[in-house]
Amino acid sequence: QVSVGEAYLVYTDRLYSRSDFNNYVAAMYKVLGTFLFGATVSQSLTDLAKYTIGQLWPNFLAVCSPNWCRVNCSLYVQLEKVCRGNPADVTESRW
Repeated sequence: QVSVGEAYLVYTDRLYSRSDFNNYVAAMYKVLGTFLFGATVSQSLTDLAKYTIGQLWPNFLAVCSPNWCRVNCSLYVQLEKVCRGNPADVTESRW
């Protein structure tokens, strides 16, 4: 939807570029490049927040299958050293 709207604005010369190259291609690159950069940054920040402050799903302990002998509650525990489950499933259950 955004792409179609921006393409229309470029086509009707409401958005333009001062490039010596094809004006249409340069303007589309400028507009859609900015949009895609913003979308990438937004998605990256969302994923970072999910991993950093996200809550564990209710099935996390079943998926992780922790080795309780390696758990030391007085220190920070790295999941990679404690979980015996499939790493992809453990990562998914952390979201």
